[in-house]
Amino acid sequence: MIGNSIEDLWFLVDTSGSISKEMLSMVWEEIKNAISLFSYFKCQISFFDTSVTEPQAFEDVDTLNEIKPVGGGGTSFKAIFEYLKDNMEDTLPVAIVIMTDGGAKYPEEEESMGIPVLWILIDSTIDAPWGQTVHLGMN
Repeated sequence: MIGNSIEDLWFLVDTSGSISKEMLSMVWEEIKNAISLFSYFKCQISFFDTSVTEPQAFEDVDTLNEIKPVGGGGTSFKAIFEYLKDNMEDTLPVAIVIMTDGGAKYPEEEESMGIPVLWILIDSTIDAPWGQTVHLGMN
């Protein structure tokens, strides 16, 4: 992240069965609000439940709006870091932003490969055991 631009940020959105359409809509708005603060950004977004979708790049809100969420199973945070290790080792993101209700077992911090992780949790009663936690405050 440099000045008024942001690059190589990887957003991951929980699309497991416990995420309602209202929650997903709120998360989507938060992403759009966050990126609108920057004059330039080049980010990627994936969706996850027990697996992770291939990251899709976006450089503007219009492109982001064209991306459709996929998922609906259980929730695995471990799947995120396995995907990172197996598929992104040559082009690691500068930071990872995980938007979730927090209802899953958290992996060990070492699995983040030293990349800063921001957990944006819908459930305000849960804090991630490592990384930074921000609450959206639906409850």
